[in-house]
Amino acid sequence: MKIQSDNILSSISNMTSSEYDKNKLEGFQTALNKAGKDKDKEAIKKVAQEFEAFFIKNIFKSMRQTSKLSESFIDKSFDREIYEQMMDEKMSESISQGRGIGLADKLYEQMIRQYSYRDKDDSNSEDSHIDTLK
Repeated sequence: MKIQSDNILSSISNMTSSEYDKNKLEGFQTALNKAGKDKDKEAIKKVAQEFEAFFIKNIFKSMRQTSKLSESFIDKSFDREIYEQMMDEKMSESISQGRGIGLADKLYEQMIRQYSYRDKDDSNSEDSHIDTLK
C-alpha cells in the first residue's frame, strides 16, 4: 500500500474544522519536508508518530461526537469537554508511543522511500534503508 503524505494531509485537512488542527497539519507537512530534505530519519520517525497520535485523537473525537449514550445521562459542560479533549490527546500520544495502529510505521516507510534515503553502508539493497519504528 502506497501512502503519499500530501494526499493524507490534505484529506484530513478537509475533515478537520478547527484552525488549531489545520495549523497542526501544516506543521506536520513542514516538518516532514524538512526532515526528508535533511535525510533525518529520527525526525521522520518523530513526525510520523506525532501524526499517528493526531490521527488517533481525531478518531476519539469522532467517536465522542457520535456517542449518544454519553450525552443522554450527563449534560456536557465546558469543563467536561476540555477534560475529554485533554484525555483523548494524552491517550492518543500514549498509543502512538507504544505499538500504535501501524500508521506511523507506514508513513515512515513511505517517507524514507519518497526521499530516497539509503544508508551509506548498504546502498545496493532495495529495502536496506527502511527501519521500523519499534
